[in-house]
Amino acid sequence: MLTLGTFEAKTTFSALLDRVAAGEDIIITRHGKPVARLTHSGLADTNRLRDAHARLIALRTRTAITAQLREKIGV
Repeated sequence: MLTLGTFEAKTTFSALLDRVAAGEDIIITRHGKPVARLTHSGLADTNRLRDAHARLIALRTRTAITAQLREKIGV
């Protein structure tokens, strides 16, 4: 992942967009601190879907464990 300052991002913005379109994420910093991330819009949706899927699997696992425990104790 490329990290660069605001001035460099401003002066090379068009080239940065080409890199983002190719799938690269870019972090923009101000005074050395991250303030923005450029990412391909399709990648952002994919990441959000992946996160939601992981949360659903975790919920399903917790629900199954809870059901097993309830069966054991007769609730």
